[in-house]
Amino acid sequence: MPSPSLPSYIPLCSKSRKTRSTTTETSSVPSKVPKKQISEGLPPWTDSTTTYSRGVVGLHEEIEDFYRWVAPSSTSHKARLVVVERVRACIKEVWPAAQLEIFGSFSTGLYLPTSDLDLVVFGKWEALPLRTLERELLERKIPHPETMLVLDKASVPIIKMVDKITGIKVDISFNLVSGLKSAQLVNMFKKQFPSLPKLVSVLKQFLVSRDLACVYTGGLSSYCLTLMVVSFLQLHSRTDVDCSSANLGVLLLEFLQLYGRSFNYSSLAISVRKGGSYLDKQQLQLEPDITHRWAPAEGLAMEDPFQPGRDIARGSHRVETVKQAWAVAYRQLASGVRAGAGVRDGGVLSRIISWD
Repeated sequence: MPSPSLPSYIPLCSKSRKTRSTTTETSSVPSKVPKKQISEGLPPWTDSTTTYSRGVVGLHEEIEDFYRWVAPSSTSHKARLVVVERVRACIKEVWPAAQLEIFGSFSTGLYLPTSDLDLVVFGKWEALPLRTLERELLERKIPHPETMLVLDKASVPIIKMVDKITGIKVDISFNLVSGLKSAQLVNMFKKQFPSLPKLVSVLKQFLVSRDLACVYTGGLSSYCLTLMVVSFLQLHSRTDVDCSSANLGVLLLEFLQLYGRSFNYSSLAISVRKGGSYLDKQQLQLEPDITHRWAPAEGLAMEDPFQPGRDIARGSHRVETVKQAWAVAYRQLASGVRAGAGVRDGGVLSRIISWD
């Protein structure tokens, strides 16, 4: 529910501020989020000429600037395509009939400069050739050798590496059809909810800066985070959240309030199927493999959009930490909005977003 001390919703049709000038990206490989402009003491998505309105309107304007700063550029897009082609050439040389496909945030456009590049190899093998592909990639000097990691015991076996030329992190899986279907679903939701990419970009950077954006270490996957935002928008009390003029500041505050303070993680599961709903957590099926059944009672439960009853968030065992971080972020942002921060002082988003 929206906080009583904040406007419940403010649609914006126009802006009344001076927008920062954009500069041409000169780095050929933007593998990291740009550094803060220390000389000015301002977050890098603003400059000394930027003026934000007060309150949630100013927060909306700042989120727009943040998204323009962090959104994929043509240079970063080309750099990732180069990595894809180098890996594809390696695979084709070893297994000519195999196919390499892109999925995840790169295929949906919801990636940060620091995001992993998700690839999937389709082919026929008696056993997944993880070690063979590891050896072939190393022989061709594609990854930094010290970054190679083969997770052959994981529920979804993958190869993790960092590209030697670009510094881009790469995850390679095998015969994972669900990854391609998930990307198609997210692209559909992007068309339905214009605010989705902007909210996800802020929340992803928030989690990345706190080491809470990797399932391997118990954090939230990009996919689960995206579906949480989708669910929030689907079940929002207003019917016009799918409007392109929706106030992003209000939506961000309400998202943080919902999942940081109000949502009942112990009893409810999230589903985005059929327009979105909350389920009784016990409706989700137990993990068939008993060794993967353990999950914290307060953990996140997310129904697989393509396999009803299956929980796709069980690996995120640090959700309590995520919840606490979102609760703190809500208080910090709400305090800045109430205090009228945002006028020629770098805005309020930097209270929760780290860029170093």
